[in-house]
Amino acid sequence: MGGGGSRTTHQTTQVNRENAYDDAWIRNKFQGIDERGVDFSNFMAGRQANLAGEAAIRNQLQSGLSGLRSDFSGAQSDLRNTQSNIGNLRTDLGGLRGDLGGLSSDFTGLRGDLGGLRSDFTGSQNQIAEDFAGLSGSQLQQAKDLYNLANKKDSGVQGYRNAAGMTFIRPTGTAGLNRSALQTQSLNV
Repeated sequence: MGGGGSRTTHQTTQVNRENAYDDAWIRNKFQGIDERGVDFSNFMAGRQANLAGEAAIRNQLQSGLSGLRSDFSGAQSDLRNTQSNIGNLRTDLGGLRGDLGGLSSDFTGLRGDLGGLRSDFTGSQNQIAEDFAGLSGSQLQQAKDLYNLANKKDSGVQGYRNAAGMTFIRPTGTAGLNRSALQTQSLNV
């Protein structure tokens, strides 16, 4: 079978021709879009960082607000306690007013008592003047000495007033003072 066939060779030559289509504008456009994408990514990263800082500030503010609410509740409680204390003070003040009214009437009564004591004192002064009116200077000095001795602690001398006048005595059982010598006619005032 044969035959022989011939073989044909084709030679192709490639010719480089420039493309008449200029796509530089597309590349410029995509490069601008890429730059804008990078700028946007940078903006978003900065914004997210700012938002994270703002979230921390917001958390601090919420915590502070919680503290302020607690402080406000405490202040309200203090105000209620203060109002209760004011009510108690008003009640106490009413009681004090009543006490002052009672003291005022007591004071008025004391004034009357003081007036009575003045008249008693005046009467006693008059009685003492009458008791010592007839005594001489030495007898008065002796009466003063006895009076001072009666007022001295642990002296054993006592003075008392009786119908005959004022008498100074030393109780029985003491030595050194003669009762009969003390009760002379001039000392029984």
